[in-house]
Amino acid sequence: MIIRLVGTALIGVILIAVIKKRNPEQGLMLSIAAVCAMSLLSAAVLTEIINWLREMAESFGLEGTVFETLIKVLGISLIIRITADLCRDAEEKGIATAVEVGGTALAIFIAMPLFNSVLTLIKSILPV
Repeated sequence: MIIRLVGTALIGVILIAVIKKRNPEQGLMLSIAAVCAMSLLSAAVLTEIINWLREMAESFGLEGTVFETLIKVLGISLIIRITADLCRDAEEKGIATAVEVGGTALAIFIAMPLFNSVLTLIKSILPV
């Protein structure tokens, strides 16, 4: 797995460096393709990690909604990070920042029920 991931990255970087000098647009497209290929290579491992985390959450008695919320927020953060980096590679820093702000807002929105649960728990523990 690691050999394929690193190999794909190195081949991508070399090809991008050569092509980018002649045609920056094609270099960016190749960069996006390399990111997609490496994401597909990583998907199987990420699926195994998620399954393991799900088993751990069940063994500790965590609610399914808590676990699902955490996985969604983690997924959003990974997608936003990759997207923002691709935008920066295309020298679109403003778009990268907008993607990060939007992703952060979405992550907070998705995590709001979790925040409510934590605040309710704290409220029940504290003396009134």
